[in-house]
Amino acid sequence: MLDENALHFFHLKDGHFLKSLPVTECGTLNNYSGFLYEDSDSIFVYNYKLKTVFFLGSTMKIRKKWNVHTACKAKYPIDPETLTDSPLLYSQGRVLLSGVELGQPDEGESSDKPTTCCIALDNDIMSFGGVFPVCYEKGNFGGVYYNKIYHALNQDGNLLLSFPADHYVYCYSLDFRDCKPYYMGSRYIREIVSSGENVFDLFKDKQRRIAYYTSQPSYGNILYDPYRHLYYRVARLPLQGWTGGNFQKPFSIITMDSLYRIISETPVVEDYEDLNLGNMHVVKEGLLIQKENKEDENVIEFVLYKVNKYQEK
Repeated sequence: MLDENALHFFHLKDGHFLKSLPVTECGTLNNYSGFLYEDSDSIFVYNYKLKTVFFLGSTMKIRKKWNVHTACKAKYPIDPETLTDSPLLYSQGRVLLSGVELGQPDEGESSDKPTTCCIALDNDIMSFGGVFPVCYEKGNFGGVYYNKIYHALNQDGNLLLSFPADHYVYCYSLDFRDCKPYYMGSRYIREIVSSGENVFDLFKDKQRRIAYYTSQPSYGNILYDPYRHLYYRVARLPLQGWTGGNFQKPFSIITMDSLYRIISETPVVEDYEDLNLGNMHVVKEGLLIQKENKEDENVIEFVLYKVNKYQEK
């Protein structure tokens, strides 16, 4: 909880409170901060304002810390937001976090604008990599909602990136030397049309920016399901006739197998306004998506989407 600078643990099924752990040594957290509980002796907290990752032990004392902004020597340093849809990740003794500053990605060398930071815990080396797809250099997508980076780990512990304006997902090795694209586009999305408005005018005007965003489809969360060895990707569909207020778009969920073959796509076009795609989780029973509670925001409920049994060929 941000107001208390503490991590609170609850039982998922019955909501029973389990324990709290203070993270006061990590500074004041805000909405773009996040945490990763790997085990009782490996807890990671990211302070967005400080751009710092803290490594805490079981006593909740700081063991190590890294500033991801000052360590990035690129022209445009990364600016991670460790929200639930792009959380801190842990793999093979490394911590990963992704995110970029707002604005249209400029043309230039890919090293000028990395998307992801990888921190090696054993030697404290921080490496930076990942790059926006070519479509971002050629088009104008508003510089905000389409710049969001979604990430996950694949079945081998490597990095998967999903970009809102691109039909492909990209699998990177943790040293960023290898990158393989895999098509994971929606059957409901033929194209995502670049805005014809002035880049800076669209970026500065929130209403026009949202109007453009709602008029076009986009892609969102990417998740790996270790229980069924599947991948899920959210495809957001246009919201017709938006005039203000909530701009949650209808969506579908694309399912891909471990060989990166699309096997299904499920549309969600009825209760989409009541679902928070920023809070999705894979559990043994299926896929959880938070249900908005308009009466009491302190009560968190989830809708469970059960996945039909699938056997790879």
